[in-house]
Amino acid sequence: MRGLLAAAIAALTLWVYWGVAEHAFVDFDDQEYVVANPQLDGRLDPGDVVRAFSAPYNSNWSPLTSLSLALSDALHGPDPGAYAFTNACLHALASVLMLAAFGQLTGRWLASAFVAAVFAVHPLHVESVAWISERKEVLAGVFWMATLVAYPRAVRTGSSAAHALVFGLGLCALLSKATAVVLPITLLLLDLWPLDRLRRAQERRRAVWEKTPLFAAAGIVSLVTYAVQTNAGANASAQTSIASRVLNAARSYWIYVGDSLRPRNLAYFHPFPSEALLWSAQGFTALATLVAVTGLALVWVRRRPVFAMGWLWFFATLVPMIGLVRVGGQGHADRYVYVAQTGLVVMLAFGLPDLLAGRIRLPARRQWLAVGGACAGLAAIAMLAVLAREQVAVWRDSISLFSHATRVTRENAHAHRFLGVSLWSAGDHEGGARHLQEALRIRPDWGEARLVWATALLQLGRFDEAASEIERAAREGAEPALAWAAKGVAAERRGDLAAAANAYEQSLAHDPADWEVLNNLAWIRAASSDATQRDPARAIELAERAAVAKPEQAFVQGTLAAAYASAGRAKEAIDAQQRAIDLLRGAGEAARAREFSRRLAAYRAGRMPWQSDESAR
Repeated sequence: MRGLLAAAIAALTLWVYWGVAEHAFVDFDDQEYVVANPQLDGRLDPGDVVRAFSAPYNSNWSPLTSLSLALSDALHGPDPGAYAFTNACLHALASVLMLAAFGQLTGRWLASAFVAAVFAVHPLHVESVAWISERKEVLAGVFWMATLVAYPRAVRTGSSAAHALVFGLGLCALLSKATAVVLPITLLLLDLWPLDRLRRAQERRRAVWEKTPLFAAAGIVSLVTYAVQTNAGANASAQTSIASRVLNAARSYWIYVGDSLRPRNLAYFHPFPSEALLWSAQGFTALATLVAVTGLALVWVRRRPVFAMGWLWFFATLVPMIGLVRVGGQGHADRYVYVAQTGLVVMLAFGLPDLLAGRIRLPARRQWLAVGGACAGLAAIAMLAVLAREQVAVWRDSISLFSHATRVTRENAHAHRFLGVSLWSAGDHEGGARHLQEALRIRPDWGEARLVWATALLQLGRFDEAASEIERAAREGAEPALAWAAKGVAAERRGDLAAAANAYEQSLAHDPADWEVLNNLAWIRAASSDATQRDPARAIELAERAAVAKPEQAFVQGTLAAAYASAGRAKEAIDAQQRAIDLLRGAGEAARAREFSRRLAAYRAGRMPWQSDESAR
């Protein structure tokens, strides 16, 4: 029976997520994490292992996830469907491991199958699986559930090898995603129920002591992650007061409970709520209820341990992601409940039947209760699977994803900005402009979004309007390097090469590694019709730096050729031009897909592809 249950859960999971094999990269982190990730070069070598541990990438330090992406890239290249289907397979594996874990822990395999099946097909988990950039979530989930599978044997035998296995698997979860820092707490909660190890003081001390190495590892990973995110500017805590963050956290807990029971209006991004909403009666009611229910769970530790364990699991596993320390601009996120929701389902699958059975004395009625519960459970799983399959379709491409978010959320500037960029890039300039302007209506002081709108105006040839918007974007906090680069493009399009060169120099002062700005300035220094702007030596320096950063870009090689030619270095100019021609001839579908996605990512980040292939001279 156990094998059949595992096979059924795996098959159901893959049925729900089968469509991801046809999905595209979405213009929300997929470019940064996968398409334009300089660490993904089509192979996996020892250098990748060193970089994964020593070089944090994109405000994150998750070494095993970095290696997982590198392995995927080496196996199938930049195929979005393959990345997404790998996520689905990892999720199916995590679901089967959850069945094995709770089956061993409780001996109640049907109830454990319900817990695992809900984990496998709940629509709230679609974001964690269908979003390619969330590889870290499903990979950490596999190691987390594997740790739970290994834990009963470690408790039963007490052997050092068994506890070392638990530590090793737990460490792998931590190195996949830092939010697994609460894993040792979930092990302690399993000691509460169903293992019942916390009644006597000696057992409590042993239960805590044996997890000390994992707690220590969690502490180290927490410090490293906080330092990486703070250095990268991803920590947004200063934007809101601690009181507002606490109220939002309380509100988010109840949103997660509601969405677990009735999943609706799920979206890739939920804006941070207004201060008026947080400080309303609703906000304080959410906080008071959260405190009351958590207090009741603590009171019920001995009387109703399964309810206490389930609620505390839900409460504790959300703490790193609940927004007390803000990372990003969202108020809450569907993906955060990936592991946390299990606590609520445990309460439903194990606690509720025990509570009802305890009130029924006749065995026949208990049998009817069991049959009715099984039928209700199967119906719930079927309904969740259908809803999840529909939610999977939302993630098929950027326009679908962002359009859905604008429909199911209110005043979502983030979604309008991203949808505007996606529509614009697809050729729908009217629709793109409408959504970009809507984003600015909602958040008129959002400098980065205004810079995106300014670059759109540049493409339309409305240079004076673009220049005005760029200046305003700079005042409203747009990244200086990008703002100066946009000023350079605007000046170059107007024919003011001196102003363009000065703006590009200012941009490089803020970001010396921006290869597009290096390329544009190199062209001016190499081939400007204004003799005062030509500087062959500087042109070669800039072009060589751009070529080192992006050797696969044909138009960068073309600029390098022009720079060498301006200095009279004919042979090197011919060689560079030949490399450009070879790159253009050898550009296959995968290379074009990478370049297209890179341009989308650049546009979304408030930048345009400053120099298109057609303008590569």
